[in-house]
Amino acid sequence: MNSYNDPIKMMFRDWKRLPRAFRAVVAGQPQVLLTRIGHSYFVPVEFVG
Repeated sequence: MNSYNDPIKMMFRDWKRLPRAFRAVVAGQPQVLLTRIGHSYFVPVEFVG
């Protein structure tokens, strides 16, 4: 399981396809919303490919 600061690896086009509620840019760092039982949080994204 990822910790709160481990980046999620995904392609840029997939990140852009997410609804705006599930993606964000904070201080220039793209982030994606993760939901676990009991809580949700944004984690950084590392673009690949």
